[in-house]
Amino acid sequence: MTMAMQKEKVELFFIPSPLMGHVGQLVELANLMATRFHHLTINILIMQLPNDPIGTNYTNSLVASDHHNHTKFIQFPPMDLDSFPNYLNAGILADAVIERHKPICQGTYGFVVR
Repeated sequence: MTMAMQKEKVELFFIPSPLMGHVGQLVELANLMATRFHHLTINILIMQLPNDPIGTNYTNSLVASDHHNHTKFIQFPPMDLDSFPNYLNAGILADAVIERHKPICQGTYGFVVR
């Protein structure tokens, strides 16, 4: 490949909702993109719902698998369910978890999550 044909390296950050089904689909999309576009590096920021062993086990298995070319996983530490006293359902809890991670994303990675 000549210099003119090489593409600039691009790093993307994907932030899936911590609800079941969102992470797996985004990992599949990231793998498809990274396979097709070799100049991409895709970082997937993983948030976990407190007290969700099924979701936690699933995301841990994705992270542990070694078939992800140009895809990196960054797992946030789990949050204690007791720090979310007023959630009514999983959707509201997911929104609260996302809100708590926004300043971490901005401070650590330098971008704003809206």
